[in-house]
Amino acid sequence: MAKITKIFAKSEEKYVKSVILYADANKYLCYDAAGTSKVAKDELADLFKKGIIISDTDLFVPVKFDNETTYTTVSCLAMAGSPSAMSFVVYYSKEYTAG
Repeated sequence: MAKITKIFAKSEEKYVKSVILYADANKYLCYDAAGTSKVAKDELADLFKKGIIISDTDLFVPVKFDNETTYTTVSCLAMAGSPSAMSFVVYYSKEYTAG
Protein backbone atom coordinates (compact mmCIF):
# COMPACT_ATOMS: atom_id res chain seq x y z
CA MET A 1 0.00 0.00 0.00
CA ALA A 2 1.34 3.42 -0.96
CA LYS A 3 2.11 5.90 1.80
CA ILE A 4 -0.23 8.92 1.86
CA THR A 5 1.41 12.35 1.92
CA LYS A 6 -0.23 14.54 4.55
CA ILE A 7 0.02 18.32 4.97
CA PHE A 8 -0.42 19.59 8.51
CA ALA A 9 -1.44 23.07 9.61
CA LYS A 10 0.59 24.90 12.24
CA SER A 11 -1.16 25.50 15.55
CA GLU A 12 -1.74 29.19 14.78
CA GLU A 13 -3.50 28.13 11.54
CA LYS A 14 -6.12 26.04 13.32
CA TYR A 15 -9.17 27.77 11.82
CA VAL A 16 -7.65 29.24 8.64
CA LYS A 17 -9.51 27.97 5.57
CA SER A 18 -7.60 29.86 2.89
CA VAL A 19 -5.36 32.88 2.36
CA ILE A 20 -6.13 35.66 -0.12
CA LEU A 21 -3.16 36.92 -2.13
CA TYR A 22 -3.36 39.98 -4.35
CA ALA A 23 -1.91 40.27 -7.86
CA ASP A 24 -0.20 43.51 -8.79
CA ALA A 25 -0.14 44.93 -12.35
CA ASN A 26 2.86 42.73 -13.26
CA LYS A 27 1.23 39.54 -11.88
CA TYR A 28 3.43 39.34 -8.77
CA LEU A 29 1.57 37.94 -5.77
CA CYS A 30 1.38 40.17 -2.70
CA TYR A 31 0.01 39.90 0.83
CA ASP A 32 -1.70 43.28 0.59
CA ALA A 33 -3.92 44.90 -2.04
CA ALA A 34 -1.51 47.84 -2.36
CA GLY A 35 1.21 45.48 -3.62
CA THR A 36 3.83 46.55 -1.07
CA SER A 37 4.65 43.09 0.33
CA LYS A 38 5.40 40.46 -2.34
CA VAL A 39 5.24 36.74 -1.55
CA ALA A 40 8.55 34.84 -1.49
CA LYS A 41 9.19 31.55 -3.33
CA ASP A 42 9.16 29.25 -0.28
CA GLU A 43 6.16 31.00 1.28
CA LEU A 44 4.17 30.65 -1.96
CA ALA A 45 4.92 26.93 -2.12
CA ASP A 46 3.67 26.45 1.45
CA LEU A 47 0.55 28.58 0.90
CA PHE A 48 -0.33 26.76 -2.34
CA LYS A 49 -0.33 23.41 -0.53
CA LYS A 50 -2.69 24.74 2.16
CA GLY A 51 -5.03 26.71 -0.10
CA ILE A 52 -4.96 30.20 -1.59
CA ILE A 53 -7.33 32.48 -3.42
CA ILE A 54 -5.90 35.06 -5.81
CA SER A 55 -7.55 38.44 -6.10
CA ASP A 56 -6.94 40.00 -9.51
CA THR A 57 -9.77 41.32 -11.69
CA ASP A 58 -11.83 38.50 -10.12
CA LEU A 59 -11.12 35.84 -7.50
CA PHE A 60 -9.22 32.77 -8.73
CA VAL A 61 -8.17 29.44 -7.24
CA PRO A 62 -4.83 28.23 -8.64
CA VAL A 63 -4.82 24.91 -10.46
CA LYS A 64 -1.11 24.61 -11.29
CA PHE A 65 2.10 25.10 -9.33
CA ASP A 66 5.65 25.32 -10.75
CA ASN A 67 8.65 25.45 -8.46
CA GLU A 68 11.43 26.80 -10.66
CA THR A 69 15.07 27.06 -9.55
CA THR A 70 14.93 30.71 -8.50
CA TYR A 71 11.20 31.51 -8.32
CA THR A 72 7.73 29.95 -8.05
CA THR A 73 4.67 30.37 -10.25
CA VAL A 74 1.03 29.47 -9.77
CA SER A 75 -1.46 29.38 -12.62
CA CYS A 76 -5.21 29.88 -12.75
CA LEU A 77 -7.70 29.15 -15.50
CA ALA A 78 -9.45 32.24 -16.79
CA MET A 79 -12.34 32.41 -19.22
CA ALA A 80 -12.30 35.09 -21.91
CA GLY A 81 -15.91 35.41 -22.98
CA SER A 82 -16.89 31.78 -23.57
CA PRO A 83 -16.00 28.42 -22.00
CA SER A 84 -14.08 27.45 -25.12
CA ALA A 85 -11.75 30.43 -24.62
CA MET A 86 -10.04 29.19 -21.44
CA SER A 87 -6.42 30.15 -20.86
CA PHE A 88 -3.86 30.09 -18.06
CA VAL A 89 -3.00 33.25 -16.15
CA VAL A 90 0.41 32.91 -14.48
CA TYR A 91 1.32 34.64 -11.20
CA TYR A 92 4.84 34.98 -9.77
CA SER A 93 6.74 34.98 -6.49
CA LYS A 94 8.86 38.05 -5.73
CA GLU A 95 12.07 36.43 -7.02
CA TYR A 96 10.87 36.29 -10.65
CA THR A 97 12.44 38.62 -13.20
CA ALA A 98 11.06 38.90 -16.73
CA GLY A 99 13.24 38.24 -19.72
